[in-house]
Amino acid sequence: GLQPEDYVGRAEKENKVNVLAVDWDSLPAAGQEVEYEIVERRWSSVQEEDEYGRTTWTWDVEEIPLEGATGKVTTGDDGLAQITFTPPYGGTFKVYAHALDERGNKITSSAFMWVSGSNFISWRQENSNRIQLITDKDEYKVGDTAQILIPSPWQGEAYALVTVERGDILTHEVIKMETNSTIYELPITGDFAPNVFFSVVLVKGVDENNPVASFRMGTVKLPVDTSHLVMDLEVS
Repeated sequence: GLQPEDYVGRAEKENKVNVLAVDWDSLPAAGQEVEYEIVERRWSSVQEEDEYGRTTWTWDVEEIPLEGATGKVTTGDDGLAQITFTPPYGGTFKVYAHALDERGNKITSSAFMWVSGSNFISWRQENSNRIQLITDKDEYKVGDTAQILIPSPWQGEAYALVTVERGDILTHEVIKMETNSTIYELPITGDFAPNVFFSVVLVKGVDENNPVASFRMGTVKLPVDTSHLVMDLEVS
């Protein structure tokens, strides 16, 4: 199994992926050699007219091996190992890993990572005005700082209305996005438990790269640990 320490990373900074090997009884497999390779998944999106005259996005994805991002790691007594790599630029990356069991069977796993950078990233275009917001973790604790990747589809600068919501608008802010892979940092406070919804509305005016004004919207749920809300109740 593979799990990035953070699903959202930054270009030219070290990123880590944890490796776990277990046997059929889910016990740690010590001394297991695991080979890995990291590739960039580069999307090419074009608009085409379908048989009904509607214009829709179609796309292809190419997997490009990342130079110098191959190797081997060996698990310790706890069945754990770690892969480290430094992406040279922003984009979507996928980590592939495989190992051989005692019978020579090939066991594989993979995991995705999203990396912010100063370069323009060709994200996959959707046939809607939605964008997929990417969070660095599956769950947060009070005191954490969530890092949420906002993938803008446009070249150049754009503005974003960022809100945190649950039954009401808890916070709101307008930000200027310098790149199309901005990472927003959100401190997790106690009133966010058990969850909040992080919402973004992007707007883009007409410029040399964008002939028409447009908008995009995305929302993602942030689960928050509730242990600080637990009460000890004694009845006599």
